Amino acid sequence: MAWTAHVTPDSQGTGATRDNPGEEFYMANPNTRQTNIPGFDIPTHDYVATTYHGSTNNLATVVYRTGGASGAVVATLTFAYVGGVPVVDDARLSTVVKS
Repeated sequence: MAWTAHVTPDSQGTGATRDNPGEEFYMANPNTRQTNIPGFDIPTHDYVATTYHGSTNNLATVVYRTGGASGAVVATLTFAYVGGVPVVDDARLSTVVKS
């Protein structure tokens, strides 16, 4: 099952809400709390590969594997951005899907 978190800034621009009403999490920031999001835990892994959109610093996917670079995929995070595929650095994140 894939889980999706829709990122919507809080009043300080640091928070985000998840699909389930009433539950929220906050991105890494020393001034905010952080809560685990059920369904977004990453299984045990020993290899992480990242891809980016073009030459930007915006993540496209993060793939977690067990058994090294050619091992079994245990989780994938796919990132989407406001306005579609970003062409400049530091695009605003809109969703993260775990599969």
